[in-house]
Amino acid sequence: MIEKLIIGTYSREKAQGIYSADFDSDRATIGHVSLAADAGSPTYLALSKANTLYAIHQGKNQGGLRVFTTQSKPFTKIDEQLLFGPSPVYVMVDDDRKLVVTCNYRDGTATIYHIKSGGGLQRTDSFHHEGHGVLPQQQGPHVHYATFTPGGLLAIVDLGTDEILLFEVDKSGQFTQLVTTLKMRSGFGPKKIIFLGDKAYVLGELASQVAVLDYDAIEHVFQQRQLISTIADSWLNSNGCGGMHFSNDGRFLYVSNRGENSIAVFKRNVADGSLIKIQTISSGGDFPREFCLDKTQRYLIVGNHRSNNIVVFSRDEKNWQTQSTQ
Repeated sequence: MIEKLIIGTYSREKAQGIYSADFDSDRATIGHVSLAADAGSPTYLALSKANTLYAIHQGKNQGGLRVFTTQSKPFTKIDEQLLFGPSPVYVMVDDDRKLVVTCNYRDGTATIYHIKSGGGLQRTDSFHHEGHGVLPQQQGPHVHYATFTPGGLLAIVDLGTDEILLFEVDKSGQFTQLVTTLKMRSGFGPKKIIFLGDKAYVLGELASQVAVLDYDAIEHVFQQRQLISTIADSWLNSNGCGGMHFSNDGRFLYVSNRGENSIAVFKRNVADGSLIKIQTISSGGDFPREFCLDKTQRYLIVGNHRSNNIVVFSRDEKNWQTQSTQ
């Protein structure tokens, strides 16, 4: 089976933008890598069900999004949404709501766009957060991630203030009300939140931990149930967590560690939502920034930022641990 990969870069050294590649799940190999679109440091990408690609873009004095249709190669640019200042670090697309949301780590802003006919965007609203945390990396707000809760609220994750904010957003893409603010422990540095059933899983980039929370989707309240480390007890050097993803069946959670340079594998108890770490494996490179599971769920594909390499891991069908294939 051939699966199409779309790869973002920092547009440094030899990298020029967005690349496409073929992943062969029968051979666990990546091939036919080629430049697919021009963009300035497209460090995060989001693909809609209509195969419209929303890519982070940094120009000389402006940052924002470039929008491409991926039906042809190279990809065709159909829109560009830029504002003066730094580029966002994260973009998500919600096909059902026809909304795109960006998060700007540097200026603490979340911006909402409405998806127009044809895939282009119209900016509808933005929210600028304020505050700071206790660590040197938290001298100001750092909005890092956004997702919708099971009840339809927009969750905004701020690493700089150790907070997760839940907003009501109307159909037009306007922030209407701040409903709940979840305050994590000082220095936790939340980077991402995943809602799964009546549980929420929060990745602490600065703490190198995952917090397991009960989440009441009616009252919009959280209660912490578990904290579990993503790194080995013996690791004493610096570390910052990168990506966090569940397998499709919700039974296994994977986290990348930038510093320890590893992938931590957790088994999830489907009855109570708790996690147990079952493996830590080298990422096969330096600074594993992000990763994904392929469509067959047999492989995990890791992009190592500083060593400029992509490593494919197979998921053992017996215990669903991982091992490098190349």
